[in-house]
Amino acid sequence: MASQSHRRQVFLFLAAVLLPCVALLALGLLLVVQERELGVARFDEERRRVTRQLRQDLSTQLDRIALRQATALADGPELLHAWTYDDSLVALVAGFAEGRLSLPWEQDEASSDSRALLGQGEFGDRVRQGERAEFASENPARALNPYRQALEVAQHPVQEAYARHLLARALNKTGRQEDATTEYLRLVTAPPTLVDENGIPISLYAARQLLETGQSDASVWEALRRSLSTEKWLAPPALYLLRDLANRLTSGVSDAPLSEDAQSLVDDVSVKLARTEQALALKADFTTLGLSAPDEMPAHRENGWIAYGTPTWLVGVAPVGYRENSVLVAVRSAPILASLGAGTYGSGDVVGEASLTTAAAP
Repeated sequence: MASQSHRRQVFLFLAAVLLPCVALLALGLLLVVQERELGVARFDEERRRVTRQLRQDLSTQLDRIALRQATALADGPELLHAWTYDDSLVALVAGFAEGRLSLPWEQDEASSDSRALLGQGEFGDRVRQGERAEFASENPARALNPYRQALEVAQHPVQEAYARHLLARALNKTGRQEDATTEYLRLVTAPPTLVDENGIPISLYAARQLLETGQSDASVWEALRRSLSTEKWLAPPALYLLRDLANRLTSGVSDAPLSEDAQSLVDDVSVKLARTEQALALKADFTTLGLSAPDEMPAHRENGWIAYGTPTWLVGVAPVGYRENSVLVAVRSAPILASLGAGTYGSGDVVGEASLTTAAAP
């Protein structure tokens, strides 16, 4: 009986000690789990806050860049077709109206001015007379006099350059290669600002003919370099011709230093052509991007910038327009994201990272 009473006392003692311990242990585990859940929630909230801050800072910086470019146009309208902008982050500035984007070389009046000048007055009459003889009658010899007369009555440098080009072409067709080469050597030194109605520097036609006859002297190299170094966007036809001429130079050079120079020329043309083709693609896709003029934008919008192309441009609309046009600005994403990544965002273990994800092409 005493033994049974003793066992009961031991059991009650253990129950009195162990049950509170188990309860405390369970409560402690519950608190640990709850603390972990609260930590995850705080981390997620801080991460969302950092993300919002990154987005806001990126949008603010992009809006400032766009505003600077748009306001600069008021003092310097020529910036609308400039190849290099005062901000190295900017890849493109273009005007648009009524859903149509106008690219920089389309804003340049040189091509339209040439079109008017080349068909103007007596000069235009002589050119048309020569072209009828050269092409309709297939008699380039009869075209020589009209082209010479056009050269004599030329009143503008672009008229003179174009007439010399036509004369050299007709001389070449009649078998007078030496005389044609003389004219081409004069023409190849013409400045790249003298363009035809397609925006192609007329000197490049001379460079092409000289290369075809095996002459790749310094004047040809200089003509290509001058055209490539222009401060304006070149029209795509001019860039394609430059690429062909540069490739021809590369294949025709055996000397190592000259070969390196030729390859450098090819690389420089490729860089300009890639940027130009991306601008062309942007124009083709413009109506599908959902960009609108400042006065048509919703009052509250989270972000008016979109990622486009490869390499990625961040494309948006400046908050102010230029004359009757709105202003589209494309910013290179890599350097601006790098500048954001250099900053510190968040606190504790939460650090914001600037990265960009673009949707796959359909």
